[in-house]
Amino acid sequence: MNILSICDNPDVLQVMRIVNIVITVIKIAVPILLIVFLMLELVGAVSDEEKLKKVTSGAVKKFIAAVLIFLIPTLVQVIVVTTLGNENAAEGYKNCLKNLSLEQINKIYETNALEAIEKAESTLNSNDYSNAYILTHKVKEASKKEEYLKRLETLKTKMDKESSSNSNTNTDSNGGSVVANKYTLYMGDSRTNGMQRAGLDNNEQAICKDGANYYDFLKHMEDAKNALDDGKKYNVVLNYGVNDLYNVDNYCSKYKEFISSVDKGHTFYIMSVNPVRRNSRKTGATNESINNFNNKIKSCISSITNAKYCDVYGSASLDTWEKSYIDSDDIHYTKSGYEYIHSKIKSCIG
Repeated sequence: MNILSICDNPDVLQVMRIVNIVITVIKIAVPILLIVFLMLELVGAVSDEEKLKKVTSGAVKKFIAAVLIFLIPTLVQVIVVTTLGNENAAEGYKNCLKNLSLEQINKIYETNALEAIEKAESTLNSNDYSNAYILTHKVKEASKKEEYLKRLETLKTKMDKESSSNSNTNTDSNGGSVVANKYTLYMGDSRTNGMQRAGLDNNEQAICKDGANYYDFLKHMEDAKNALDDGKKYNVVLNYGVNDLYNVDNYCSKYKEFISSVDKGHTFYIMSVNPVRRNSRKTGATNESINNFNNKIKSCISSITNAKYCDVYGSASLDTWEKSYIDSDDIHYTKSGYEYIHSKIKSCIG
């Protein structure tokens, strides 16, 4: 990662600030301690000529060590500047070090949140909205955070109206008509299994496995082809990814292959990977990586005429997800959460 892009990241700057404080303490405290210990050794060796010679010879090494420790930050800066090999980049690195105060870091949080909000207001994209929401909650200044949240609330109302309008016409991401069928087949991991346990309709069924990843999807795909070959037309809902978000390109390629390999009368609905609890240590997934996955998958299937992306993630705020729908394990959902997701998928199908 480029050093200047790191300097634009307030989370990284927070860490750098702590490291900087630690280094400052070390470069001042260690030389002082070395000098104090040296003085104590000299005082103790005054009456012993042989011992005094040893202490004196060791004093030079201690002095050099004290100087080197004091100069560590300067040496690091010289190495980085030399590595960058660019005067503008070097100046940028120096400016980065100046941005290590809490006030400067908080300003960057505010700037990032504002830029994300403006982007979301421009695109009306749910993933952009979610990103802006996450960044806004990192803003420290209370009045500024409240101002941003009000803008997001207004934006969410506008997006809900837009979404409602789109769902009434039942169109895909390209504006083409997507035909809703009578029967529905859900495919996915433990989240799909949880929705199945919460209760599916009589005309719905599921192929799923707890902990399912890309390779399980390949197995499910073969089972699904057999199920789809019974003469009926299905809505096929794909709900994978949370267990291996890094496999997004493989999912994209195989989703396309799967959709093209079955009868065109089947309609495919790719569900957004829905959120996990923020700042949780129980799951390896983060909402940032989930948003990246969703954006790529949505773009991937945008040109497929019998496929539609269903944004369940953006249908509620992260606060609502956490308060009402996400379970105590931080990655799965409560019964009401699964019922909510199920209702949103049915609404997306139309």
